[in-house]
Amino acid sequence: MLALDSFARTRRVVSSAINDDAGTSPFFSILARYRHARLLERTGHPAEAKAEYEDFLAHWGHADRPVPEIDDARAAVARLGAAK
Repeated sequence: MLALDSFARTRRVVSSAINDDAGTSPFFSILARYRHARLLERTGHPAEAKAEYEDFLAHWGHADRPVPEIDDARAAVARLGAAK
């Protein structure tokens, strides 16, 4: 449960360690949504996981460059949608 709580909180984190304009960079909070979804799925919360994957994809589903998490999130949404 500590990991679930940590990633839920990380959804709102920005970092100036990467760049000085971190206040406008959603990178960390968006990627945390993917990690949080994985933890939700693995701990038996499929509906919440699917919603979190969908939120991740809504923010990052049209990335200019290939991001492996996007393909994995899409597969998870399909898997969780079929598992009803």
